Amino acid sequence: MVESVDKLQVGDNFEVMVDVYMGVMSPEDLSVEVYYGVVDNRNAVQTSNTRTMRVKENLGNGRYRYTVDVSCNKAGRFGLTARVIPEGAEWKHCMPGFIVWANE
Repeated sequence: MVESVDKLQVGDNFEVMVDVYMGVMSPEDLSVEVYYGVVDNRNAVQTSNTRTMRVKENLGNGRYRYTVDVSCNKAGRFGLTARVIPEGAEWKHCMPGFIVWANE
């Protein structure tokens, strides 16, 4: 899921929002991040940044809406996606490097 935002200027901010289905897990079990940066001609992120998102709304049935504001700090082509990583100590020890990326 790489999104584009047209007509942003350097210094502008925009809100990134993502809905996450967690099933029986809770927001305390997971960290949701926006992953963004400069992209090449194939829309692959070349210089990456991450920002931790916060729960905006409990949508019910194991679904949560997350949000974060991102600033445009320089001109160019940028892409973004979301990723979910385990937050609890028991997950970090048994699944190091485990990441789930947003579906396209």
